[in-house]
Amino acid sequence: LESELHTLSSKQEEDANSIAGFTKVAAHESLRQDQDSELKKVSQKGLQSSIRKFETSNPGLVKVINRISNVLSSIGV
Repeated sequence: LESELHTLSSKQEEDANSIAGFTKVAAHESLRQDQDSELKKVSQKGLQSSIRKFETSNPGLVKVINRISNVLSSIGV
C-alpha cells in the first residue's frame, strides 16, 4: 500500500482529496434529519464520478485497497 501511495502525483492526490470531500458531504446529506433529496443525489453523483476517475488512473492502488478491504471483511471488521 505504501509503495502505491508514494507513486501518486499531486494531481492524483487532489483526486483522492476530492473523493474524501464528496464522501464527507454524501454522508452528511444522507444522515441529515431533514434530508434534501437533490443535495443527496448531487453529492452521491460527485462521489461516484470521483471514484471512477481515481480507479481509472490508479488501478494498482485500487487493487491493493480492494484486497485489504476483502481481508478485513473476511475477518469481520
